[in-house]
Amino acid sequence: MNYLQKELYLLVREEDHIFSFIQEATLDGLWYWDLESPEDEWMDAKFWTTLGYTPSEMPHKVASWQNLIHPEDLEEAKKRIGAHLGNPEIPYDQIVRYTGKSGKTVWVRCRGKALRDANGKPVRMLGAHQNVTELMENNLALKKTEQELRQIILELDATRKDLQSSEAKLRSLVSSQSSYVIRTDLKGDYTYANETFLNTFSHLHSGLDTLLGTSSMNAIYHGDHEKVIGLIHALIAAPDQIMQIELQKKLPDGSLMHTLWDFACILDPHGAPVEIQCIGIDITQRKADEERIRKLSQAVEQSPASVMVTNLDGSLEYVNKAFCEISGYSPEEVMGRNPRFMKSGKQSPQFYNNLWKRITTGHVWHGEFHNRKKNGELFWESASISPVKNDEGEITHYVAVKEDITEKVQLMEDTRLLLTEKEEQNSRLTSFTHIVSHNLRSHSANMIGILNLLEMENPELMSNPYVELLQASSLKLQETITDLNAVLDMSIKGNAARVDLDLHKHVQSTWSSISLLAQDARVALHNDVQQGYTVRVIPSYLQSIILNLLTNAIKYRSHERDSEVRVAAWRDEDHHVITVTDNGIGIDLNRHQNTLFGMYKTFHEHQDSKGLGLFMVKNQVEAMGGAIQVVSEVGEGTTFTILLPLTGSEVTPR
Repeated sequence: MNYLQKELYLLVREEDHIFSFIQEATLDGLWYWDLESPEDEWMDAKFWTTLGYTPSEMPHKVASWQNLIHPEDLEEAKKRIGAHLGNPEIPYDQIVRYTGKSGKTVWVRCRGKALRDANGKPVRMLGAHQNVTELMENNLALKKTEQELRQIILELDATRKDLQSSEAKLRSLVSSQSSYVIRTDLKGDYTYANETFLNTFSHLHSGLDTLLGTSSMNAIYHGDHEKVIGLIHALIAAPDQIMQIELQKKLPDGSLMHTLWDFACILDPHGAPVEIQCIGIDITQRKADEERIRKLSQAVEQSPASVMVTNLDGSLEYVNKAFCEISGYSPEEVMGRNPRFMKSGKQSPQFYNNLWKRITTGHVWHGEFHNRKKNGELFWESASISPVKNDEGEITHYVAVKEDITEKVQLMEDTRLLLTEKEEQNSRLTSFTHIVSHNLRSHSANMIGILNLLEMENPELMSNPYVELLQASSLKLQETITDLNAVLDMSIKGNAARVDLDLHKHVQSTWSSISLLAQDARVALHNDVQQGYTVRVIPSYLQSIILNLLTNAIKYRSHERDSEVRVAAWRDEDHHVITVTDNGIGIDLNRHQNTLFGMYKTFHEHQDSKGLGLFMVKNQVEAMGGAIQVVSEVGEGTTFTILLPLTGSEVTPR
């Protein structure tokens, strides 16, 4: 195992398999860089397999990955890492392109944090890799879909204009008699046909005279015959109506023409129908356009991406099926509304101002929304919003293409929390290591120094068996301190296994262990925790927390009244709430609020006070993901409130 890998394992307080589990479950590899020997960098095996390489063939050197990274990304990485090393407040977080063994581009999100010595100098850098190739490829695909949708909207708008123009032409054609105009008797035989009709359907006749008296059904596709007969019967029954019908007409080349007709009755002086007048136009192109629009609409409707189209005011004019499935809203519920009804309130007004400023000036906006579904559930969307322009370059609509990235965001957040947790554990570990290496080592050194002086001044005393025993014990103590430092370096107990404990029994057991002390001090315990109330905790931490708070209540009791301590627990919406309340002498929080949980901080003149108890309590509570609060009044007593996260344990609400 590479020496940097060994050193990294020492920074994690659990066994090697825990480290492996973390990197396998949440990351696509870790890296650890020796900044004092910059050519040495350990890269986790999973990183190399992600790129298609066999880990054994790749040396743990910086050059190994620098030869595979895209040159532009390499230069950017150098700048960002340099900025982070110079200022720890500037994070290092970058998406880079690597060339895999197969030649394919692999997108990797690289994050890192410099580890610094006591003087703040960066000496190591720890980082994590995450394969985001699929996300980046999906983004590229979304951009392509967005371009296609913009084109579709433009084509739909152009088609709509064409249809409007066609309708205008229809009115013009009817009024000018340039459309197809025919009349038939009530049996359907021709009594009149205009020149446009005669020219178009010349295969039916050799002139008007040969057409008159023949059946108009000859020019109609046989599949439409029943439809025409039904309309004629309805028209005769309501002769004052104008009825419209689409018919397919046979052309000389055998093809079919789509036509649109207005049928009306011609009445005699008594109001009885005697003829049927029909005015028609060719709508073959319009039908083809409608079919094309239908196909384009289906492509948008069946897209897995959520698609919205709004007018210039932002009012919704269209949403596809994916939008409804993701948001939970039906089209009827959202048409005409501004999409702001989906806001979660988690993003600032400036965020939306910047969005509108960009798209109203003709630019495409890319970003992420934190929105709310109909059922109240929050979710994340990666979105591209584009203005749609007409032939004159005027913006007519806005189209948004969005992808639900909630799971991806959650994965990134989980990874961030994991790294944050490790940083906090390392900070606590540094504090404990300082105690061991400084305080204990100094006492041991003093003892050995005194023995050395004694040997120089009175060498004959060194043969005394008691002195020999003292010297051996001093050396053993120094050895023990060294061993303890190594143990502390390897252990981060915050990752210890959590188990369900019966809090009522645990409080009772802890009180029994100090019962003699409590009896001597005449302090009574009231265990108000409901029997069977369970919490998921690190057992040794909970024991230490309860023991420290109970013994503090005994130590700092009031001698002016009967002393008691009361322990209670219940569950609120997010936490287990555990309170320890005494009627002791209290703490002056005006003086000690900011240092209450500090190491070696004491607040009363008591011979047993060391200033470690509350420091340990706070760190142990926080190690389990919780928080501790205190309310106290001098001369009245103190209440410590511990909030521990709910973890699915069986509990009984208060």
